Amino acid sequence: MGKKDKKKSKDEEAKFVIRIEKALRDEFVDVCRDLDTTASREVRRFIREFLARQTASVVAVDTLVEAEPVAEAEPVAEAPVLDIAAKAVEEPAQPVADTADGEAPGNATPS
Repeated sequence: MGKKDKKKSKDEEAKFVIRIEKALRDEFVDVCRDLDTTASREVRRFIREFLARQTASVVAVDTLVEAEPVAEAEPVAEAPVLDIAAKAVEEPAQPVADTADGEAPGNATPS
């Protein structure tokens, strides 16, 4: 079997031209060469993986949409309301501690 037998027909292949910075392209090609692969192979792999992820995302969303409705939750009892004003009347405020100089805060005399 020769190389011509393995080659895909022109109907099965298409070129995909992109614009990319020269330095980025050169670095990508160099790394691909170091990894014993080609830039084209890695781009094709990326496209296949990207499409697989997107297809999986669409299936997951469709599954959520088609799922059975969740039963409505029981209403929660209201929490008791704390009457802060009444508590303040029942418990008078504590006196403020004196400062180190013996004066209460706010009662200092100007020097």
